[in-house]
Amino acid sequence: MDARTLEALWGSIGKWQEIVDGTRSNGGTYDCPLCQLFHPNKGGKLLCAGCPVSGKTLQAYCNGSPYEEFAAAVDRDDEVTAKLCAIAELEFLMSLLPEAEMTRIAAIAKATGAGLSLIVKNAGGEG
Repeated sequence: MDARTLEALWGSIGKWQEIVDGTRSNGGTYDCPLCQLFHPNKGGKLLCAGCPVSGKTLQAYCNGSPYEEFAAAVDRDDEVTAKLCAIAELEFLMSLLPEAEMTRIAAIAKATGAGLSLIVKNAGGEG
């Protein structure tokens, strides 16, 4: 994963952590760092080529990720399901991090005793 993609992934992880924490609402492609880099309507490539989400799901536009059910739950005003789906989306995005980043997160957690939310807010994207 190149540095720009990793930075965008960390930005998206941070966005979803804030959504899970209830401090931010979802702005869709308008406030998604990965979409800003890869979405065709935002200057990206055809069908989100190169996006790690698309690479994992083998689909475009976050189809096949927990985001699909999150968006449907929001449309239904189902806050409980939306919250669970937001957590699933955060976990999904974390699963896309390279192994070296996961090792770094584990080391920070062990050294500081910090939880994931604090690590994402303070360590995400830093080399």
